[in-house]
Amino acid sequence: MRSAGGGSSPASRRLDDAQASAPAGVQHGSASERDGRAMKLSEGMWVVVTDGTRRLVLENRAKGPTLDLRVRESAQTPAARTADLGTGPPGRYAGPGDRREAVEETDLHRCAKAAFAGETARLLNEAAERGGLPGFVLFADPRTLGLLREALNASARLRMLREIAADDVHLTVEAIERRVAAL
Repeated sequence: MRSAGGGSSPASRRLDDAQASAPAGVQHGSASERDGRAMKLSEGMWVVVTDGTRRLVLENRAKGPTLDLRVRESAQTPAARTADLGTGPPGRYAGPGDRREAVEETDLHRCAKAAFAGETARLLNEAAERGGLPGFVLFADPRTLGLLREALNASARLRMLREIAADDVHLTVEAIERRVAAL
């Protein structure tokens, strides 16, 4: 993609740089940026489907153009009651004069979901660093996807083929295969 001045745009330079340093078989960008070619998930690549409480890591075992996703890992945080996560009165601080004002309560379920997203990012970061992650597709609900974007290191981000903002963790493996095949 060329700008009016004749040089490459910053976005296309970043895409070119990422593609040049990506492992073999990893394609970046949308289908239109890749000349209409469909995404290919090579043998050994992962599909990670997660939300704030559940994670499913699938690995493609197929050697050809078809998909054969197998469960590599499955994790879930226990459904905790708010009282089990923490209790206590809301924080207070001295307001103007003799008044004391309450501080907004922390959403402990949101904090637990953020911690679980951090665990997912650590899993991907460590696998990418040791070379055990040739590439992956990420399905996550929008809030978790935002947390993962912040927590993934450069090595893991280079291996991300596609990210999809969808809460699909409740789907069967076969339904996830169909979603991946449609990308």
